[in-house]
Amino acid sequence: ILADFLRKERLTGVRVLLERMTVILLATFIACYAGDWLLYRSRAAHGTAFDSVKVNQVVSFPLKNGKTEFDYAGSRQVECVRTIFPWAGDDPCWWVRRHAENQTKLLPVLPSVDTPQLTIAASASSLE
Repeated sequence: ILADFLRKERLTGVRVLLERMTVILLATFIACYAGDWLLYRSRAAHGTAFDSVKVNQVVSFPLKNGKTEFDYAGSRQVECVRTIFPWAGDDPCWWVRRHAENQTKLLPVLPSVDTPQLTIAASASSLE
């Protein structure tokens, strides 16, 4: 009986500790989110909330031999927000800088059975 009591006490202590840790983590997240929003609003009022980062774009094409060809497609400036979390539809600058290589994968287009026949039929009728 004493062992059962002590085991319940230990489990209760662990449960209380886990509940407190969860509440502390949740409160910390809410405080960080609110602080980030206040920082964003303050910077937006002064016109310093946004920045731009140069992002290189790479297009990858699958080849017939199973390899992939990578082609440089240029670079562009991407607008970002100078905060921890995304605001106003823009990603944070720290995230955009870490993902400065923007890779677009182009999949091979399989010819449709209906589309070429319709195109050929339209071309043949327009020639007559």
